[in-house]
Amino acid sequence: MLIYDKVYTDGFGECLGMGKCATCLVEIIKSNPRLTFYERNEEMTLLKSHHKGKHVHLSCQIIIDEFIDGLQVEVLQ
Repeated sequence: MLIYDKVYTDGFGECLGMGKCATCLVEIIKSNPRLTFYERNEEMTLLKSHHKGKHVHLSCQIIIDEFIDGLQVEVLQ
């Protein structure tokens, strides 16, 4: 995980990218319309953690590719 590896925050990314713990929640502030995501576990994890909104995602489920250029997120705690 990019944020986990480069901007370590205590308690962030506990499941190390599996999309199961909701400790890597981010709100997408600005992105490329073609930003892509993994589909594993994110929807169910967000439902269990009671976080809603189309701009809230698990950062571990954001695919690092050419569409990430210009991405701005706010880490939610």
